Amino acid sequence: MIKGLLERALRSNITLIIGILLFLILWGSVLLSIYGDPVTPVSLGFFGYAFTLSSGLQATISILLFLLDVYLLYRTISEFGFYNIRTFFAPGLFIALIGGSWFLIPLHSGNICLSIMMLAIYVLLTTYQMHHAITEYVMGYALLGFITILSPKWMLLIPVFIIGCGLIQSLTPRTFMAAVIGLIIPYWISGGILFLLDEMDHFAIPFLQLAEFCPIRYGALSPHQITALILLLFLAIPSMFHYPGSSFSIREKARVCYNFLFTLFVSTLVLILLQPCLVNEFYPLLTAVTSIFVTQMLISARGRFGSIYFLIVLLLYLLYITEPIWAAYLIS
Repeated sequence: MIKGLLERALRSNITLIIGILLFLILWGSVLLSIYGDPVTPVSLGFFGYAFTLSSGLQATISILLFLLDVYLLYRTISEFGFYNIRTFFAPGLFIALIGGSWFLIPLHSGNICLSIMMLAIYVLLTTYQMHHAITEYVMGYALLGFITILSPKWMLLIPVFIIGCGLIQSLTPRTFMAAVIGLIIPYWISGGILFLLDEMDHFAIPFLQLAEFCPIRYGALSPHQITALILLLFLAIPSMFHYPGSSFSIREKARVCYNFLFTLFVSTLVLILLQPCLVNEFYPLLTAVTSIFVTQMLISARGRFGSIYFLIVLLLYLLYITEPIWAAYLIS
C-alpha cells in the first residue's frame, strides 16, 4: 500500500496541491495568531536605509515569493531533466517544508534572496559546456551581486558559484571576467545613486556587515529551528549518500547540475554551523536543494527502502509541524 502511495505521489501533482494547501493553512494560522508566535512588523535594511513592513504586507510578500520559488524550482528541474519522469514531488516537498517553518515569518532578506538566487542558478546552469557564455555570466552574477547588497552574508557563497561554474564546464578566463563585471554592476549602479544623493558614506555599509560575525551560540536557536534542521538533515544525508549509486542512470548534464547543487548545499550547511544566527537566511536554500535530492532518491529507490523512507518522512513531518504542542508539553 505504501509503495502504491509513493508511486502515485511521484507521478501526480497531488504533492504540489497538498504542499500549497499545507503552506497556506500553516502560515495562515500563524498570521491569524492561532498557532505559533504572533507576527510583528519588521524592518529591512538597504545601504543603511530601513524600510518597515507591516505584518500583513510582509506576509503577502513572503507568500508570493515562496510561490514564485516553487515555480522557479519546477522550471529548473524540468529544463535540465533532473528526473527520468515528470514529477511535482520536489516543489511540493519544498513548499510543505517551508510551510512548517514559521520562524521564517516575519519577512527576512533571505526570503527575497532565495528567489533571486534560484533565478541566478537557472541562468548559470544554462551555460553547460558553453565556453563563451559572456551574457549569461554577466546576468547571473549581476543577480548574485544584487543579493549581496540585500544580505551581505550571501557574498560568502560567491566562491562556491565560481567552483560550480567550473563543474558546469563553462568557466574560462573570459567568463570569469564576465562574472566579475556582473558582480560589480549592482554596486556601480548603487554607488551612482548614492553619489547623486550625496550619501556615499552609506556605500561601505554592506562590506562592514559582511565583516561582522555573530558568536557561535547554538543555544540561541529556537526549538522549532532545531527541529527544522534535524528534519532537513535526516532528509538530505540519506538522499545525498544514495545519489552516487544512482547517478549512472542520470543524463550527464543533470549529473553535473547535481554536483553543483551538492557543493552549494554542503557549503551553505557549513556556513550555518559556523554562524547559527544565519539559519533564517539560508534555511530556504537548503530546503530547495534537499527537495531535489530526496525526490531523486525516491524515484530511483522504488523498492521497500523507498516506501519505508517515505513513511518515515511523513511521520517526522507531523512531528515537525506539531512542535509547539509537544514542546510545550515537554517543558511543562
